[in-house]
Amino acid sequence: MKAVLISVLLAILPIVGQVNSEVSIRGKIDIRPGETTHLGAYPDNPSYTYVWDFEQNNVEANFSYSTSGSSITITHLNKTQSSLLGVYCTVYDESGYNIGTGYTEIVVQF
Repeated sequence: MKAVLISVLLAILPIVGQVNSEVSIRGKIDIRPGETTHLGAYPDNPSYTYVWDFEQNNVEANFSYSTSGSSITITHLNKTQSSLLGVYCTVYDESGYNIGTGYTEIVVQF
């Protein structure tokens, strides 16, 4: 009976030990038309891989962006139009395991 209990506990232990970190995106999310913002994803670890993505399909029509590791720079291109942009960042550790995904919305308004 003891052996069965120990086997069950050893089988459950790796499942309990796996904890996904929460990914957050920080930075200025309320900008004016034509302005630039810089966002950063946390946890910030140089050995992690950061994959940035957007909720909208045709992002290039209203925004230009560049990524560098855990940060992204986004510029609103249309100086006469308000917009909303959903931004996702998925983070993977050095082994390729998914740490988590963060989401924020950039609001562009006069």
